[in-house]
Parts: sequence; structure tokens; C-alpha cells
Amino acid sequence: MSYHDPQSVFRPLHQEGRKQSRVALSMDITLGSSSVGRRKVDLLDLSASGCRVECHFDVEPGRHLVLTIPGLAPIGCEVRWRRNGMLGLHFASALHPSVLDRVVAQACNRR
Repeated sequence: MSYHDPQSVFRPLHQEGRKQSRVALSMDITLGSSSVGRRKVDLLDLSASGCRVECHFDVEPGRHLVLTIPGLAPIGCEVRWRRNGMLGLHFASALHPSVLDRVVAQACNRR
């Protein structure tokens, strides 16, 4: 799946070792759990199986969280890594391609 934007705002990020390409975007979402609370974070890239967010609160790898993207049901995820104010998250269930397309379109419309 590839996304083309005339201004190259959203482009697939091809990274070696990844099973799926990620789409670069920027969107305010909510991340949290009952133990860490809910916080707004910036969604930086997205694939069907996970995402990267900018996050400035202390969450350790292995922690289970809930990600909320406006207009979608909450998504369960696990923190895979944390560094430089960012978290790598893996979704409990992969996003359907149409849901991924919808989120990318939604991010594009907010610009």
C-alpha cells in the first residue's frame, strides 16, 4: 500500500527489518491506561500493526496501553521501545487496511 500526496506530506517510511511500511503523519491522539492516566500525544507514523508517538511521560517497554484516535474505537497496544521522547507501539490487533486509509485521510484533512 502506498500513499501519494502532492506536497509529500505523507509518504511511506521504508525501514529495513519491518514487515510493513509505516506512513508518516502528524495527529493528536490520546494514549494511556488506568495506571498512567490519559495523555494527549502526537502520532508520528502508522502501520497496520503499530505506530510511533511523541510522548513525554515515563512508560516502560512491555506496558499495555490504550490508544484513542478520534472517530475510532480504542486500540489496545504494547510499548515495544522508548527513546528520545518517543514510543514504539505494537497493536494487539492489526488495523484493517480501510481503517488505516481512513486515519491517513483524517490526518491529511486536519492539515
